[in-house]
Amino acid sequence: MQNEIPTSPRTASHRSRGPRHDLRLLALVAGSMCALALAPVADGHSAPVSRRLMATPERVTPTASAAAADSLHLPASFEGKLPGADGTVDWHLDLLPEQRYRLRRTYEGKPAPNRFDEIGRWARAADSPRLDLFVADEKRVQFLIEADSSLRKLDTAGKPIASSLSDRLERLPHPELIEPHLKVSGLFIYMADAAMITLCADGSRMPVAMEGDFRALQAAYQKARPPFGKALLASVEGRIATRPSMEESLPPLDTLVVERFIDLSPQASCGPAAGDRPPRGTN
Repeated sequence: MQNEIPTSPRTASHRSRGPRHDLRLLALVAGSMCALALAPVADGHSAPVSRRLMATPERVTPTASAAAADSLHLPASFEGKLPGADGTVDWHLDLLPEQRYRLRRTYEGKPAPNRFDEIGRWARAADSPRLDLFVADEKRVQFLIEADSSLRKLDTAGKPIASSLSDRLERLPHPELIEPHLKVSGLFIYMADAAMITLCADGSRMPVAMEGDFRALQAAYQKARPPFGKALLASVEGRIATRPSMEESLPPLDTLVVERFIDLSPQASCGPAAGDRPPRGTN
């Protein structure tokens, strides 16, 4: 988990070559990512990368998960103060459609860095009041959805916590989505003057802003000389921010802003997700 840096640099503007060029560019990148999804994975067996990145727990079917998302009326934000190992922790949880979440935990009274963000996947069976949060398919936190729409934190066994201390996150009247700042890894591709990444932690695919330390990532990708349309595993520190779409008719998009390039691996799958464990970062 990583504390957020408050600055919000704007995406560097690039002169448009016209709507038709933009549509062809997006179609080319999308086609390449579809081809990537059918590529062999690192263990030598043919399997869709999207299944490795975005798998939900086996007991929750896609239909049930979609129904669960509809019943939660997403996106939604929840906040509350929960006890930690050595003090109070302020929690802010965003539940997003497509079974994604963003979580920020701020440790009260602790010196900086004391704010840490993470992203991942949530799961809930349509007939169950329990909500599970996952990072790279590892269950992290469990909640019980109460009748008043609040979330009650459960223990590691999925049982209510026997304590007089607060165990609730209250739903906010309106979504107040955070821009998480953290270390992430994902499958990065650069072609036709466009950069895209599919994040390992939650499977979301988004453009990469050509600002910050993007040039270092771009140079490493070009130096690696991958086959046309092949994605490589990149690790960076950055922020997921909202940026205008290339097409004026489309809504703003989640965009990865690279603030520090870390590494680029030749492997074409996420593999072990140790790199996605949010680190104790710096301001």
